[in-house]
Amino acid sequence: MRIYGEAGTLSATERTCGAAFFIGDVEDYGSTSPATWPGSPSRPRPGSTITYGTNVTFTPTPVNGGASPVYTWFRNGAPVGTGATYHSNNLMPGTTVYCEMASNLAGVISSPALSNTVTMTVTGPPLSEFVGSPLRICAGSSVTFTDQSLLSPTSWSWTFTGGTPSTSTSQNPVIAYAAAGTYNVTLVASNVNGAGSTMTKTGYITVYAAPTAGCVVTRSTAPTSGIGITNVTLNTINKTTVYDGAVMNDYTCSDMTVLNANTLYNIAVTVGAFNNQWVRVYIDYNGDGDFVDGESRSSPRPMA
Repeated sequence: MRIYGEAGTLSATERTCGAAFFIGDVEDYGSTSPATWPGSPSRPRPGSTITYGTNVTFTPTPVNGGASPVYTWFRNGAPVGTGATYHSNNLMPGTTVYCEMASNLAGVISSPALSNTVTMTVTGPPLSEFVGSPLRICAGSSVTFTDQSLLSPTSWSWTFTGGTPSTSTSQNPVIAYAAAGTYNVTLVASNVNGAGSTMTKTGYITVYAAPTAGCVVTRSTAPTSGIGITNVTLNTINKTTVYDGAVMNDYTCSDMTVLNANTLYNIAVTVGAFNNQWVRVYIDYNGDGDFVDGESRSSPRPMA
């Protein structure tokens, strides 16, 4: 997709793809469509130091609670239960648990009362987790993977189908993808307690064939303050740029979005505040890079 922004009044005359500008700039973006269409102290048992996955029961020992005290349990400051006990088998290192007791004893003061706070110490093999960015790229581009495993991992074993390299022991590897396709990523993190869980994200990385480069655009006048594109918003694209930058700005492979067929999308293009400026958007349906041949275009209405 190409967006032209130039000083002056919008003309009905079509723009020749490589025509020189007076003052303004051009920005190219990528879009694609998928082939098919998401107090009272609390006492933990067995204790506050556990192996991950252990079922822990927190039991209050109230003083002056009356016959039927009401309890509210809090985990990391958020309410999680109201029973006489609280159970959990997924406590993490540093998790805090406490309860609030409302007494029904006549004449009692300082109600509700807060219990002590229990801070958990949790050990065990890591719970493997990671994120990658970006998740959609062009062939020949790279993805940065960031380890987010829990329980203090000290080593990492990565597998990247379709990636280069195809394996890594780095904590946060950078992987290149040469061919179009959809690829899985797997991580097993380990520590002194052993190998952790296996995290596989299926179809996590999508690689598109590199698009045909758009025709080169030049301008006859140097950039002027306040003229040019400053923001483009379309679906998941929200790109802010400087209006006095280069005339050609290719974000095709760094800023792309998925557009579903038969779906209406709004596009917003913001320009500088100086002078009259026109905006026109083209979709390069046939992928030949020239933004002509009767391809769709839109001239957004100016916003007050």
